[in-house]
Amino acid sequence: MPKFGVCGIMTDVGIQPVEFSRRVEELGFESLWFGEHAHTPDPERKGQRDPAGFDQLYDAYVTLGAAAAVTKRVRIGISISLVPLYHPIHLAKTIATLDQLSGGRFQFGVGGGYRQQEVEDFGMPFGERWKATREYIQAIRTIWTNDIAEFDGKYVKFGPMRCWPKPAQPSGPPILEGSNSRFTAKRVAEYSNGWLAVDTVAQSEFPIIFSQIRDEIARAGRDESEFEHTMVMRIPIGAPDARQRIDFMLETGFDRIVFLMNRAESGRQHAQLEWFVQLMHLYGG
Repeated sequence: MPKFGVCGIMTDVGIQPVEFSRRVEELGFESLWFGEHAHTPDPERKGQRDPAGFDQLYDAYVTLGAAAAVTKRVRIGISISLVPLYHPIHLAKTIATLDQLSGGRFQFGVGGGYRQQEVEDFGMPFGERWKATREYIQAIRTIWTNDIAEFDGKYVKFGPMRCWPKPAQPSGPPILEGSNSRFTAKRVAEYSNGWLAVDTVAQSEFPIIFSQIRDEIARAGRDESEFEHTMVMRIPIGAPDARQRIDFMLETGFDRIVFLMNRAESGRQHAQLEWFVQLMHLYGG
């Protein structure tokens, strides 16, 4: 049976994280997710709020901590974490702490960022963000899996050093590659445990990328059964093609469907959740 989750856009407007997290678990979803943006560049100095809410998002890791504290079963994930905007030592500890406090329920969606100014505001050259992401993930896993950790790379160097806690999940939480590009397949096979996609590209592209992923997994000598692939979808309330779109993604190879909520007033967000429950129940959830 496919898995179903919900990704909330958590701001100071609408449902708040504690209420949202409890409700998602009560409704029977397998997972809940939060996205991440620290800020939105405003070169023209208009100072107007983004209707999508990306310049107003609560800190994702603080919000996930709140979710972990008020739930027991539902898995929690970030979709996605902008990895090159952190220092990997700090990020390794944050995630390990969250995984421990949640009882091993965390899922680590990773990405390099798509807004050039946002990335460069953190001092990271935009053209190097994915190279840094790869290296940071290697460094983070080194910290998670070694009592004495050291790392010598281009973007990060440390050690020997000690850093606890270690994650509750052996070898750390699953890492899901959050990109749709010609490099996605190699990234999934090299350092990830699955693909975390968004349905913002043509449907015809997904079977092609999946074929590439399977080829790269085989080339890397890894077991395809160890991977789990997640699709994040925005499906408006009452959309007549909802079942068709979900069926296509499941048949293409995705194991989990995550419904993306809108930033809106609380009442409308509750209506969205009820719509997503109806869709989940079509598949026996």
